Amino acid sequence: MNIFCACRDKWNRVISHGTLLRVALAGHRLYRAIVYGIRFSAKMSQWIKAVEHYGYEVREKDPIYHVDGSVKANWDIDIVIDIWRMLAYIDVVVLASGDGDFCALVQRCQELGKIVRVIGVEDSTSARLIGLADEFVPITEDMLLERKAQQKQFGSSLGVALRRAGVTPESSEKG
Repeated sequence: MNIFCACRDKWNRVISHGTLLRVALAGHRLYRAIVYGIRFSAKMSQWIKAVEHYGYEVREKDPIYHVDGSVKANWDIDIVIDIWRMLAYIDVVVLASGDGDFCALVQRCQELGKIVRVIGVEDSTSARLIGLADEFVPITEDMLLERKAQQKQFGSSLGVALRRAGVTPESSEKG
């Protein structure tokens, strides 16, 4: 599951990308940190500036609106390709996702001798993904932005825009 949607649905708040990066590194040296976003509103530029401030590379894509009313903006293949390209240069793979579609990636990384740390909202993360990870770090409320910081970074309309566009945890994980 998409981390943004999981945090929004559980706490009606968003993850602090600074805190997420500190937790992801856990004392290791950063090779690359990539965050994946979907262009739903003009507020996206504020989010991009905020996450770039912490050293993330930002990848964006426009959502695809289908005639049946569904919305799609799947990053799974892009994430797998990005991780695959880095494997020769890293010892630890950190995946901030709850999506069970990444189980095969986790297994292959481990077969190649990589340690895999998964970070996700526990009750919306695939049990199989949690079980496969060398380490699972649950996102907790103290890892989220305070409401004032969230308002400044995203504005009040982001969650509304996502819901209006039909993006729910269910629609964001459909393949």
